[in-house]
Amino acid sequence: MPAIRRGVRYPFRLATTALLTTALFTGGCGFSSEESRTELAIQGVYSAALSDRGDHGVIGSILHGGSWWDLNQGERLFNWNHKAGEASEIVATDIADDGSVAATADGQGTIVLWSATAGESLGFWSAPGEIRDLALTERGDLALLGLRDSRAVLFNIREGGVLSTLLHNDIVNSVDITPDGNLALTGSDDYHAKLWDTNTTRLLQDWDLGNKLVTVALSPNGRYAFTAAQSGRAVIWDLNSGDRLHELNRYYDLMQRGSTYTTARFTDQDNQLLLGTASGEVFLFDLDSATIQQQWQLSKRGWWQPTGVSVLALSMDPTTNKVRALGSNGFSYLLGW
Repeated sequence: MPAIRRGVRYPFRLATTALLTTALFTGGCGFSSEESRTELAIQGVYSAALSDRGDHGVIGSILHGGSWWDLNQGERLFNWNHKAGEASEIVATDIADDGSVAATADGQGTIVLWSATAGESLGFWSAPGEIRDLALTERGDLALLGLRDSRAVLFNIREGGVLSTLLHNDIVNSVDITPDGNLALTGSDDYHAKLWDTNTTRLLQDWDLGNKLVTVALSPNGRYAFTAAQSGRAVIWDLNSGDRLHELNRYYDLMQRGSTYTTARFTDQDNQLLLGTASGEVFLFDLDSATIQQQWQLSKRGWWQPTGVSVLALSMDPTTNKVRALGSNGFSYLLGW
């Protein structure tokens, strides 16, 4: 079973958001420091995903297209572009929970399944629409695709073909699926996050967040869900009851704005949640105590460069508890306690 899941795409299309102060959100807990960082892309990335332990990652570089990395060694292992001699615009990507395969999607609706060991293409498909986000099941047999045309589709990425369709009323920006493929979570510009039974396409929950959805995430065993709106509500839900468990933008009702969470991943034990923001903050939230256990601030490319960094992907090694983060500025960060 993997340690944590998910990320979010399109960092440069997110609106800039005014964030709550760290003291308000965390109760005054200070930031921990980076242990190291490694440059993966000179001009930043469109999308990124991490393996369960954070030892490997896939990025969609602005300049060089898709690539697969050994992050412990800082080594690019494979170039994964969709046309020979051309850098593809990789707008969405994910890694299967067992780490055996990864998928990349470009702006033209092409989706490719890759072997993480051999680096070769295992499937090359045309999606039924423009892809905004994707999520793979445990062995990468199925892909949940969030589409611009208001649909999310369950796609057989091994053999091709749409298995089922899940409907929204606007662009589907973020999706997640449990490792066994039984539950799907979708978030849309229509302000709604929806939980689905993929076996029957039955709608199990429908939550109105009051603004465009940016990030959704499911815990590995399907016990919890996280949904976050742009500069708005960010909620952890108990899926057994459908009730709200925690509101992470605690002062939203008072201030009518909050942090924009660009990625979120639950730990394997389902008792912690890693969160990344549009301003480069990383938080480790404990569900049992409802407190921030640890927090970090990702450094910019250079102190003289005003461009910030959005967090695209997070993972934590369960043996070392060290967190790996991938930023929109093209850097991989190793975060210690």
